[in-house]
Amino acid sequence: MVVAAPLAFLNFHGPAGPPWQFLVVILVIIIGPFLAERVRLPGIIGLLAGGMIIGPHVLAIIPASDTTFNALGNFGLLYLMFLAGLELDLEMFRRNRTAAITFALLTFTLPMLGGTFGGLSLGFTVPAALLLGSLLASHTLVTYPTARRYGLAGNVAVTTSVGATVITDTLSLSVLAGVSGATTGDATGIGLVAQLAVGLGLLAVWCFVVLPRIGRWFFRSMGQERTLRFVFVLATFLSGAVLAEMMGIDGIVGAFFAGLGLNRQVPNAGALMDRIGFFGSALFIPLFLVSVGFIIDPAVMVQAHTLGYAGVFLLACLGGKAIAAGLTRPLFHFSWDEVLMVYGLSTAQAAATLAATIVGFQIGLFGETVVNAVLWLIVVSLVVASLATNRAARRMEPAAESADQLGRTIVLPLLQLDRLTAVARIASRVATADGGVVVPVRVSVDADSDHRDDEKLIARASAEMSKIGMDVDVVFRVDTSIESGIAHACRSEKASLLLLDAEPADPAGLTRAAELVFGTMAEQIAAVSPVPVVLLRASETLVDHVMLPLSSRDLGGSDRSTALALELLTRLRRTGLNATVLAPAKTAVTPMLARQHAIEIVEGDPTPERTRSMAREGTLVILPARPGRVAAGLDAERLGAMPGVSVAVVMVAGAGLSVAGSIDQSMKLVVGRSESAPAAQLAAANGL
Repeated sequence: MVVAAPLAFLNFHGPAGPPWQFLVVILVIIIGPFLAERVRLPGIIGLLAGGMIIGPHVLAIIPASDTTFNALGNFGLLYLMFLAGLELDLEMFRRNRTAAITFALLTFTLPMLGGTFGGLSLGFTVPAALLLGSLLASHTLVTYPTARRYGLAGNVAVTTSVGATVITDTLSLSVLAGVSGATTGDATGIGLVAQLAVGLGLLAVWCFVVLPRIGRWFFRSMGQERTLRFVFVLATFLSGAVLAEMMGIDGIVGAFFAGLGLNRQVPNAGALMDRIGFFGSALFIPLFLVSVGFIIDPAVMVQAHTLGYAGVFLLACLGGKAIAAGLTRPLFHFSWDEVLMVYGLSTAQAAATLAATIVGFQIGLFGETVVNAVLWLIVVSLVVASLATNRAARRMEPAAESADQLGRTIVLPLLQLDRLTAVARIASRVATADGGVVVPVRVSVDADSDHRDDEKLIARASAEMSKIGMDVDVVFRVDTSIESGIAHACRSEKASLLLLDAEPADPAGLTRAAELVFGTMAEQIAAVSPVPVVLLRASETLVDHVMLPLSSRDLGGSDRSTALALELLTRLRRTGLNATVLAPAKTAVTPMLARQHAIEIVEGDPTPERTRSMAREGTLVILPARPGRVAAGLDAERLGAMPGVSVAVVMVAGAGLSVAGSIDQSMKLVVGRSESAPAAQLAAANGL
């Protein structure tokens, strides 16, 4: 007391106010996941437990009257659902749509029915029971990284589960939209159905039609600065949420739809997605999870009433998911390990479940007992899903590298900038079709240089690609040679395709006509490429039509470059280009091509003269390079010399090019043999 008296004038007091509260929340975000993972629990549990401890039911550092963190939590919830829409692999869904749709309906319907009847048996109202069923029917791909780590991303069981997520989450959120509209709106009966139909229709038009077009325009004009791109993304999902709420639909539906709408423009491996994911995982989503923890009342969680609810929820969810996974064995002939993998991937309840639960709590359908019981469900489902996925992954063979993801990662060497815009546009189209990315690479062979010229070229290249809406980071390498550097870049970036500007920088010194088209540097790079190669002579004219001439030998053989050429054609067609295959009449394979690839088949002799007569300004002609193909030499040069016509020569990995003979010996390109597994799989997939 004697010591304290002289210090009384300092007027010290305990910590309080917003800075103290924010500090405590940030500490929870840092420490909570770390402690949870030390005891082998998912990090999400640490955030929820931390929120409970600092919330109004335990330490009351964040009081029940707080509005700041509730608002931030709601923003984080919208961000979470937007990110879920962005991350869904729509291309994987497209490739496995039949199995994915079938499994999605099973894994949605069975838990939905179980949850609805379970809710009714517990005395819930019909809207509350329906909402309960829908939140049990969704699933979050929390354990998908485990499947990827074991090399199983291309396994049919994994792709089926990932594709089903698109449908289950959309159906769950659609039920949420109807229930919340019926609970909070004034309309009833037919009026409510009409209101929801019109609202969902307008929301779909905005998110799937208008937003993508605005996004393309913005990224090519105003949005060349990375900060503006990120702020624009925030505006897009908030616009979806605002429009949804205006239509009487919960905002998370609009945020999720906005994510689906921009899915193609923000590839998962891209630089913009890195920033979106960083801010989400670092701050916004943890804030939401911590705010959910504020609701948890430890006294309520251990009550028999809560545990009884949790038991019903677990039986409906885990039981329904188990039956759905088991049915994949007779339906799709999955092995038992694949059945276990499907169960592990489709069982985890996290994002969508938590989101729907909080909305139900906010609109008065659920009380604290239900919220706490759902949290028990989330904890148990995460543990069960992790155990099942890990056990299945350890017993399954790694999937072979997926051959039908040609545009997953495209390496684009920056040898010169003369036609970079034209080349980058085509590379971007191929990548967009697979939800992939373009990786520009600059290689220097002067280790002692200060690389100022390289830095200037990289800055100019980045600016040019930003003008056409590409958000890329240029990879710079120093190597013993340009060819070696690009080959090493393909391996380190796990490239699926190497796209080369085949126009020589200085054609005046070249003597052979084939070199006028391909250039010796491109030839040498192609010779050592570990991945398939596209040698591109691009016109500055925008491409609006793509054409592939195929001879009887192309269609009747098992040439891998022909299969690759077909894959390139189908990807360009999926981005909106008109596609034509010029093939001989009365060929047995022709109807299969038209049916399988949904492309126009023009029957006729695919002679070089016929090909040139059909090519026009804006046409990209694809030529498969293989032994004995006359068209890939002199005809590629003649096509490339036509005004506005671009030419792409497709080669298998490591084939290399050499000019055999002189110009008067028909300019044949001799392509070496290659045992490229991806290319072989492409050929098999196309029946070639």
